[in-house]
Amino acid sequence: MQKRVYTVNKKGKEVMIVDYSGCREEEMIQIVLVLKDRLIAENKHRLLLSIYGEGTRITTKFMDYVREGTPSVLPLLDKQAIVGLNLVKRMILKGYNFLFKRNIRDFDTVEEAIDFLVSDETTDRDIPDYMN
Repeated sequence: MQKRVYTVNKKGKEVMIVDYSGCREEEMIQIVLVLKDRLIAENKHRLLLSIYGEGTRITTKFMDYVREGTPSVLPLLDKQAIVGLNLVKRMILKGYNFLFKRNIRDFDTVEEAIDFLVSDETTDRDIPDYMN
């Protein structure tokens, strides 16, 4: 699972990437646990990109792990983006954003998402009025 969580550098900034592509529920849960442990152990602010490739299913059990783990690492996440969402996954993201008062964006490509993350002109904290 360690290879599913890695970093890349762009414009002098480090982006942590978590890649769930092709994973089943139990693998996805293990990746969430590895990510959480790594974020807590490193204890530094991060830009985070999550990739949900073809065949990735977001289950209730997986989301329970994400929801339970988020509060302990949210202060370390400066900005987040997601790639690979279909319509159902976008609806799940809206619920997640509402729950945690963020405006995490989804993008069509990894390049677009990384550009968003490393830009000093963007944020995931510009919460729409309907979420307040």
